[in-house]
Amino acid sequence: MGITYFGFVFWLLALLALRSGAYWAVFRMRTIEVTASNCLKIGAIPLLIGFIPIPWPPFVPILLSTGLAVLVTMLAADVSLIPDGLFIPLGVEAAYQAVLLGFSLHSIF
Repeated sequence: MGITYFGFVFWLLALLALRSGAYWAVFRMRTIEVTASNCLKIGAIPLLIGFIPIPWPPFVPILLSTGLAVLVTMLAADVSLIPDGLFIPLGVEAAYQAVLLGFSLHSIF
């Protein structure tokens, strides 16, 4: 049990670092001043959707995490909804899902 638990924690921390790093990079490219803790918040809060034990369809957590990322981005980075508050989270979340799909396809083949 211990190895599985630590493997899960390592995987979760790697996903958090990937998502937070992507937000930090996009904010730097757009010259939006944010702190590392704000990027960590924006990256971590949508990950918490996966821990809610509700049996919903597979697309609902993706929609909830993207909507939550938009809200937290607007609050933490102090940007307006259009263009930065909406398009930064949509781009990062789409890229994040594509990377996860690539990892899952790699493990199948």
